[in-house]
Amino acid sequence: MQAGKLVLLVSFYTLLIGYALHAFYWTPTPLPADAPASKFAEARASHHVSVLTQDIGVRSVSAFQAFAVVMS
Repeated sequence: MQAGKLVLLVSFYTLLIGYALHAFYWTPTPLPADAPASKFAEARASHHVSVLTQDIGVRSVSAFQAFAVVMS
């Protein structure tokens, strides 16, 4: 009887760990830019990041600049 319980317990934990790994590491396929606006699209996000980094340029804020804004 103990061997049967052990096999059942090991089987249960194997299924549980397998499901947890699937749930944590599964990622959906990236959506194109023409996906509905209510859905996250990797292509739109990538374009947004490129606009922020290339078109707008460097926007560094130091602690001194932030302090000067607060004090003014």
